[in-house]
Amino acid sequence: SEKDPVKIGIATSNCSEFHCGLIKNVSIGESSSSLKKILVVNNIRPINNVVDLANLVMLETGQPFDLLDYDTLPPKTILEVRQAHKKERIITFSGQQLILNPEDIVIGADKKIISLAGIIGAKNTAITSQTRNILVACGTFATSHLKTTAFRLGITTQSSQLCTKKVNLTGQPFLSLQYLISLLKKLGGLTEQEVAIVSASSPTKKKKPLIALSENFLKKRKGVIYYLKPPFYRLDITRAEDLVEEILRIYDYNKIPISNGWQEIITYSLVSETEKAQDFSPCLDKENYRVLSPKSENHQFYRQTPIPSHLKTINYNLTHGSKDLLFFEISSTYSAISSGTYQEELLILRALENIFSLFLLLEKVNFLPVASDLNSELKGEIFLGQEKIGYLGSENKKPILFAQISLTKIFAHLTNNPPQIFYQPVSRFPVSEKDLSLIISENLDYNEIVKEIKKSGGEDLREVKVFDVYQSAKLVKQRTKSVSFHLIFQSPKRTLEKVEIGKNLLSIIRHLSE
Repeated sequence: SEKDPVKIGIATSNCSEFHCGLIKNVSIGESSSSLKKILVVNNIRPINNVVDLANLVMLETGQPFDLLDYDTLPPKTILEVRQAHKKERIITFSGQQLILNPEDIVIGADKKIISLAGIIGAKNTAITSQTRNILVACGTFATSHLKTTAFRLGITTQSSQLCTKKVNLTGQPFLSLQYLISLLKKLGGLTEQEVAIVSASSPTKKKKPLIALSENFLKKRKGVIYYLKPPFYRLDITRAEDLVEEILRIYDYNKIPISNGWQEIITYSLVSETEKAQDFSPCLDKENYRVLSPKSENHQFYRQTPIPSHLKTINYNLTHGSKDLLFFEISSTYSAISSGTYQEELLILRALENIFSLFLLLEKVNFLPVASDLNSELKGEIFLGQEKIGYLGSENKKPILFAQISLTKIFAHLTNNPPQIFYQPVSRFPVSEKDLSLIISENLDYNEIVKEIKKSGGEDLREVKVFDVYQSAKLVKQRTKSVSFHLIFQSPKRTLEKVEIGKNLLSIIRHLSE
């Protein structure tokens, strides 16, 4: 009928709503210079006044549109959102032929495809300078299907990126369509009789579920449960973790206290030629995997270590005035780690010791110096038993310390050698703390000294930690170093006397001297 000149329908559960608007007697021409500038700044190529206006609304609302030449459609046709048939084909407006499969969502008119829904339109219905009647279509499609289709076919458009990334919409698709049509009416001075809108919704359309946010989730204890419904335009909020992230963002991440000052960062697994050259990790395989078709020269190679990426992040922060930076990252690498300087590394060592303590592996881990020249960034290697699991070092030009450990090797070791856990009552008697400083050979591993101290310190010696390693110019000439140990004594039966602790210290010194 003239009232509904276009009939539409939905024949797939992967589309919850579909809307079309028909605008007649439109004049196709060039856009204003101001509109062109806005599009160019946003990496969108200006085409004509109608397409450009639709792209502007897409930027404002986050809602992509399909623009079709209405007169190219078969008469009395029904536009239907459906799944593609096996080996069905579409020629895009750029002239590329694509072979589809049943996972792809399309907009069809009778037996021909007029659009790959949410991704790209067909050439046979594209708007030209001769177009007079325009059909504008939009809808809500299953993000997972669009993402699979775009990736498989290698299509990256502004529309596909918005549809696959669950962007924040500022209005429902129907409202965005009304907004675009109102702008097109002003552009062409059209009347109400020259505009029509029709809509369809899926009978299986699901309401957006409520998200439960409980005190048990937030504080690990039972309590009140809050049920929240995200606004329709926040497609990215689907679970309790998303809600917490949004609350923290509004509260301000900078106000949140960070444990021990460490901040987790996420960096690209792909690096540039320059960053690849900065890889000084002790790996046997120096040939990085290379991306066959990199999107930019900054993302050409899969990294073998995250260290160059971290140095880039740290240098960026230092340049912008940030100081006292403590970063960590848990990420994949794409090559196995090969099966007065120490004083600076103590901060990193202490952090690593805390990690190994959590895994109950501290007694089995050794930090060994690397025999290298003074200009080398690599300062030490980390061993778990006889297996090398990482390394640590510092950048020579700036006060930056770094370390890398293989969680894969640690977890494999724990699987094959599960730690034995013993419990004992907490002593109600006070501790006694003593410091012990020694001058030792610079090639001597102080972890071995820690083991010997524990052997000779008696049953009341609870803990031994290294808290300072120092080399003066004199000690460097003598090829020695000063190492200071912090000893903690405590008895479960009584308060220890100074005489007892003194005897234990003498026993330790005699044992080490031998």
